[in-house]
Amino acid sequence: MFYQSCNLKYEISSNAQDLEKMLGTSWMLSSELPFDPYIKLRACIHKNESIKKNSTVYCPTGIYIELPSPNFRAEVTTLSDLAYEKNLVVLDSPSIYDYTHRNEIYVMLRNLGDEEMFLFPGEFIAALSVKRVEITTLQPIYQVEPSGYSFGSQKWIQKLKDVEKTEQESTEYSRSDIKKYLDA
Repeated sequence: MFYQSCNLKYEISSNAQDLEKMLGTSWMLSSELPFDPYIKLRACIHKNESIKKNSTVYCPTGIYIELPSPNFRAEVTTLSDLAYEKNLVVLDSPSIYDYTHRNEIYVMLRNLGDEEMFLFPGEFIAALSVKRVEITTLQPIYQVEPSGYSFGSQKWIQKLKDVEKTEQESTEYSRSDIKKYLDA
């Protein structure tokens, strides 16, 4: 397997520039290794911010990105350190930013813990990775060809009912059907 690089252009906000001077560190750190799959994003806040238990905050990162082409997308995900140490996760992980996004990246952080947590100015809060994507074209068809295989989250649906392999399964189930299966 080989790694391809992506030239990600970025701009940091004036708030991030102020924090950069105050903290004495670069706002955007390059990856620690040449093949690191992500860049850590920081909290662009000027004072400590509390996150009450079971609540969500919207945190600016001070970063504006410009992807090199429509064949790339940026994803923002949870940092495992932050999840482990503070029970903070990126709520809509992965947050996806496409080629047209030019606004500041914000991160929705959710406190899953039983205690109030604090974010500090410049603290690492999320991971940003860039991935190549294929442009999708849609082709309508009359009927989707049935398959005997199931992958991922669809397996639990197939186990809901005992159906002969010759019959085509329906994927429409009531909440009570799903609850019976999950409780089994």
